[in-house]
Amino acid sequence: MKSLFEAFPEGIIVDSAHHTHSNCYKLFSFVVHDVFGKSEENVNLTRVLEMFKENNIGFKNIQVVMTDKAVHENAVLCEMLPQARPLLCQWHVITWLKKQAARYVGAAKADVKSLLSILVYAKSTEE
Repeated sequence: MKSLFEAFPEGIIVDSAHHTHSNCYKLFSFVVHDVFGKSEENVNLTRVLEMFKENNIGFKNIQVVMTDKAVHENAVLCEMLPQARPLLCQWHVITWLKKQAARYVGAAKADVKSLLSILVYAKSTEE
């Protein structure tokens, strides 16, 4: 994104998510649109986490990191926060599983959906 911003500094996209937390925090994202098909580089996430760690001594207490379905981020998160357990957002997991189940037809589709529901909502590994 840095190279795209340097090439096209005329505009940025600013997104804010309001009241997504019980404390009403606001999340602001600054985005440079990538129209060239380049994928996000891990170096960007690494740098953000380095800055976060520099400015938040409590980062050592982070026990869980929840992400969306972007698995490419997991390697960076595990490297930068080795004490934290990575988790996937339940909504993203369910949405992805529903798309996969939609490929089946008839009784197989109903069986797959039922099994996926049991797996997602299981309270233990034994269940």
